[in-house]
Amino acid sequence: MFNAGLSEGLLFFHKTGATLYGYFLELLGWDYSKGQVLSFMLMGISGFFWFLILRKLEFDLKSRITFLLLFFYMEFSFTATNSIRYETLVLALQSFALYLFFIRKFFLVGLISVIAIECHPIAIMNLTYLLGLILSNHGKEGFTQFFKPSHIQWQPIFYFSVGCLIGVLYYFSLHPLPFTKLYDFLFLNSVQGVGKYQDTKLGALGLYYFKAKFYRHLPELFIIFIALSIYLYKKKYKEKLYLLLWVVMLVILNFLRPIQTYVAIIYPAFIVLMVASFHSIKKLNLLLIIFITLMVPQYFGVYYLNKDWDRKNYVADISKLVPKDGLPVIGSAISWHALKERKNYKAAIYPVSEANELEWKELYFVEDYFIREKEEYIGTLAYLDRHYNFSIVETSNATGKPIVLKKLTRK
Repeated sequence: MFNAGLSEGLLFFHKTGATLYGYFLELLGWDYSKGQVLSFMLMGISGFFWFLILRKLEFDLKSRITFLLLFFYMEFSFTATNSIRYETLVLALQSFALYLFFIRKFFLVGLISVIAIECHPIAIMNLTYLLGLILSNHGKEGFTQFFKPSHIQWQPIFYFSVGCLIGVLYYFSLHPLPFTKLYDFLFLNSVQGVGKYQDTKLGALGLYYFKAKFYRHLPELFIIFIALSIYLYKKKYKEKLYLLLWVVMLVILNFLRPIQTYVAIIYPAFIVLMVASFHSIKKLNLLLIIFITLMVPQYFGVYYLNKDWDRKNYVADISKLVPKDGLPVIGSAISWHALKERKNYKAAIYPVSEANELEWKELYFVEDYFIREKEEYIGTLAYLDRHYNFSIVETSNATGKPIVLKKLTRK
């Protein structure tokens, strides 16, 4: 239907999300802001289902409203909503599957969970929410009872398994590839592969807290530690053990693939922890005031730093800059919006090609601000430097930040 740029990724994952965004943009027009509308809608769906989930978990109305305000107001949500990435879709499917779990639609829980993983494999983290609830329920009666046949509920397991099986069949209908290739791709994109070019020691959460500009997320970490301390001091684990299980499992799994934006999948658990803890000391209003005080200056700062950047000019500039002579083009993920009509365009997100060497003898390389500044492009730059010679074709300063068009020829 269209060239999504991430050719290796679409061979193995993402087709559900690509198709959803594709049909949506076919209806409204192929414009970045239209894609943001869908991201906004998906984030709204996620918040709606979390509101219903918290009611099932016996949170009062004030706590549920506080959760929603924080969920929509915090930076992880702002970032996801203002981009066209898969986090919003994974979050929507996460909350939907969790709500289905509460209304005992176990077949759909399994099916939706696997579809979420097809959208992006990091959605495997969504299963921790389900597992945390199951373990929490059994924790009340003692974990020694967990594997006793008389305590196992076989019917929900059967329906969940059938849903997962249908989901797996759906996956392989979209990606009819051998398991070995799937394993190689997952290995290449996990912490082992990404670690060749990026700092993986901190995990996604560590990057979010300690690598963000001006360390602006550290106050959030401090508040989460306070919330966890209150939770433990008040012994809330006796009634809400799932919160502790969520936090522990998600912190462990955040090392799977250390990309900052993946904290969006983790943060609902952190927000529920904060809401539950501050509610227990009757300080929900204080929690909201703290985050308003923290976030308003940040959003004004983000606006001030980015107010001169015009996406439409950027797209128009790259469209004019790259010749239409049939040569392949590599650029940043965001440059796809200028080059989406080029059937031989490739996004430079790492890894450009580790499992399969590029066969192109000549190509254009669009070096923009994102290529130069973002860590995820380091691997591609290293690959191209090893295998290609380059010459500068043209440089544009129309957007205020140089865009350099280079022509690469194989060494």
